[in-house]
Amino acid sequence: MWHRHGSSDFHRFNEERFKSQVDSALAVVTTILDTTRNPRHAADEDHEYSDKYGLADFLTNTGIAAALTVLEGLGLDASKLQELQKTAATDKRTVTLRFEAEETCEFVQEKVVDVESKHEFVTVVEETKKKGGILAKEKKKTTKHKVVTKVTEYHWLVGLNYVVYAYSGNDPQAHAVVLQRRSSHTTVVTTDNKESPLPANARSTPIDTPLTWLLEHISSNGTCDFHIDRSAETCRTPRRNDDISSALIFFNGMKKWSEKVSAFFVKDVEDEVILGTNRGNQPPSAEPEARVHLHSITDEGVFVPVLPLFESVESGTEAGHSDPSDLEPKYPALVSLPEWNKSPLLSVADVNLFLNEERRSLDEKVHKINEFFPSKDGSDMISAAEAIIVLLGLHMQSIANHFADGVDYIENMLKTQLIKAIGKEVQASDFAEYIRFHDQKLLKDEYAPKPFSYAIRRPNHYPDGVLSIEKLNSDSNEPIMSITRKLDGEISPMYFPINAATSVEFTGDRYLHAWVSHQFAGQQKDSYQLVARARQFSSFLLLVGKIAGPDSFEPLDAIILQNKDEVLVPLLLNQLPSPKDFKDAISSLSPEQQRFAKAFRQMQLESSVFAVCCIQLKPQLEALLGLPSDALTKEIKLTQDLLSLFIDYQIPSDLLSFDGAGDISLADKVAIVKGHVESVMSVIEEAKDKALEAAQKEADMAFEMDSDGDDSAAGAPESSRFLAMNRGGLMKMRSASSASARGGLPPPAAMMAAAPRPQMAMMAAAPTPMVQD
Repeated sequence: MWHRHGSSDFHRFNEERFKSQVDSALAVVTTILDTTRNPRHAADEDHEYSDKYGLADFLTNTGIAAALTVLEGLGLDASKLQELQKTAATDKRTVTLRFEAEETCEFVQEKVVDVESKHEFVTVVEETKKKGGILAKEKKKTTKHKVVTKVTEYHWLVGLNYVVYAYSGNDPQAHAVVLQRRSSHTTVVTTDNKESPLPANARSTPIDTPLTWLLEHISSNGTCDFHIDRSAETCRTPRRNDDISSALIFFNGMKKWSEKVSAFFVKDVEDEVILGTNRGNQPPSAEPEARVHLHSITDEGVFVPVLPLFESVESGTEAGHSDPSDLEPKYPALVSLPEWNKSPLLSVADVNLFLNEERRSLDEKVHKINEFFPSKDGSDMISAAEAIIVLLGLHMQSIANHFADGVDYIENMLKTQLIKAIGKEVQASDFAEYIRFHDQKLLKDEYAPKPFSYAIRRPNHYPDGVLSIEKLNSDSNEPIMSITRKLDGEISPMYFPINAATSVEFTGDRYLHAWVSHQFAGQQKDSYQLVARARQFSSFLLLVGKIAGPDSFEPLDAIILQNKDEVLVPLLLNQLPSPKDFKDAISSLSPEQQRFAKAFRQMQLESSVFAVCCIQLKPQLEALLGLPSDALTKEIKLTQDLLSLFIDYQIPSDLLSFDGAGDISLADKVAIVKGHVESVMSVIEEAKDKALEAAQKEADMAFEMDSDGDDSAAGAPESSRFLAMNRGGLMKMRSASSASARGGLPPPAAMMAAAPRPQMAMMAAAPTPMVQD
């Protein structure tokens, strides 16, 4: 029932994680506001539904102000902002923020340096002198030396030029407003060969994100001007509307832009250029130096003012709301926030304090970066300027995540409150039950949906079976609820083909069903099945297909059910496009393609009506055999024999039908048919006996041949007996004495192969149809 709306590719909302972030921010908020204030999570304060829309507006306007703080750190000042606003309003063109970078690599010099070995070799020499014919040690001489290797170094000058600017339209050079640019270089040393470690000149792919939405929601007097149009048809909730979806698209774009720009400096510049080329192969002439890496930069400690907080009006009144808007802000912003009606929302003055805290904490981080990184005025490739861009990128990502989580938090708050009010999370089955409950109240009995479960029966007779369409679930299978109309009055017959030249005409009760299936996005589709069950000593023919025309039924499958048979047919449901979707889809096709699509859709619609036909077999047997109605109702054995003859042996109906005088009693007519059945059954039994006898003879012959050739059985006990079994299951005991007289006994349990069951060529039996050739 609840699903995401619009374009939000941020991340899945995690309530516990988000609440933890807001709790951490609340600890900072308590230091910003006076001690009498008590802002809390929006869900923890009493409020009205309209306050949720106000909270969504509040989060969006605060997010706009926070995003402008990031852009200001990149070089956007008030004059540049006004210039971009004027350009966007005058030219009616899209304004884009772009980052471009160019890398160069130039050979500088080749240098040979001496490299000392890490290992030291020590040589000790002892000198001896001979005194009076006796050798005596006098002193030791120690010599230390190292191996020196000459290494050729290749020095390369790697340069980096990048620029951040905004432009309107599709020409980046036409109306470019430069926010910042910088040129730098560094020396890269290689020792392997004189091959350049980097391309001589390489331009990175420009990184773009649109700013048009942001500029459109800043008024001419510099006030954030966002509000949700609640009168729009597409507005469903404070989260699910086009205005918030557009805001999410903007913040998502800024987040991705920040991620890519930060990754360029961290991975492409620092990892690959500064560290990557010489990693593990430090040049001999390099001098060790302490360096702070961009990887160490985080936005931890930078306050994010986008917080879904409420505060009771009584609490705010008691606190006095000492209007800080009258005070000159210590950290002036590019824009101001609009005034809003008094509600659980925090005041504009409070939010201005939040924005001041954001700028203060951000400036504190920037100050530390300026302390540890080289000055941006120097030529270092990684300086404070690049570190600040990485910091601002991380902060922009946090703003985007807080905004996405904030509006999702509002939607989750609605969902949680609704679940709390109802007592459970509504599933598609619950909604179907809800519709069913109200249909019974609002609709008359003849129009109210009814379970699709029908007894297959003749009037005043016990049902032969049950037909239903059931929904599969873990608890129990329940029939679906369908709106049903029985076609009364004179109904023209319908036909279904049994081969290319023959069609069968049929009449009877006809029902038209309509069924509405409820399904929620993101939930697993329900499964349905057609169920048919036959009772004991009952039978019917089930045909499943579709309606191919006004009087044409096209069966796809058929089955005879009898004697407690049960068939379960899974239903595969395919949705056809709605008329509006179909019209939109073919609007840009060629005339020929449109005609084909329309003709194909017409075929789909005409042949998409699912149909089921049930034909009871007893009335058809009675009509086929020339018996009166209900003649076979209590003739259980006769009915079973008839079905066996028609289905198993395909006996022609002429051999079994009543052919006597029409004025005799019902019992006599049934007796005549019984006689025909017994005659045919006796013929079949004789054929079975003959086939069985032939199979037995063949088995005996095979046994005799096996016994004559088996000398290993000689000397077996006279009383041993063996078993011969044919394929029909007949067993025969045979004395072993006769076999011993022929020179040996067979194996005690020799299995005899039997002849196959006789197959009788019979004509197919069918009810007397109205044939249309």
